[in-house]
Amino acid sequence: MKIAETCILDISEDVAKEKVALANDVIKLVGPILREDFLLRSKRIREVKKEIVSVKKQLQETKNALETIAKEYKRRKKVREVLQWIEKLPLKSVSKSLRNELVVLLKVVETMSEDKLDRYLARTRSFATKN
Repeated sequence: MKIAETCILDISEDVAKEKVALANDVIKLVGPILREDFLLRSKRIREVKKEIVSVKKQLQETKNALETIAKEYKRRKKVREVLQWIEKLPLKSVSKSLRNELVVLLKVVETMSEDKLDRYLARTRSFATKN
């Protein structure tokens, strides 16, 4: 059997002190490396969190814009439907008061609320289907 010579120091009688000394040496050598990695990693985590917040904000703005576009589209669709039903009315058989109401309706149809549009849509449908 060969005995190899090493540079490892012999352990003295107090093993606990030697363990503490060895741990301190390891901490001195590895500590700065770990601190730099920790700082870089925590910096990257903060950047990613900021990115997430900005993406969520942008997503919310886009969602709000799409909701307003959808509401406007729905409203314009109702206006178009009201106008199509008015077009189908036989104007000869419509009374004078209803004609006046239709003229007023045509002037203000773009500014009406949704519930008024629904009411006029139902009324014009019923008039158009009656005649």
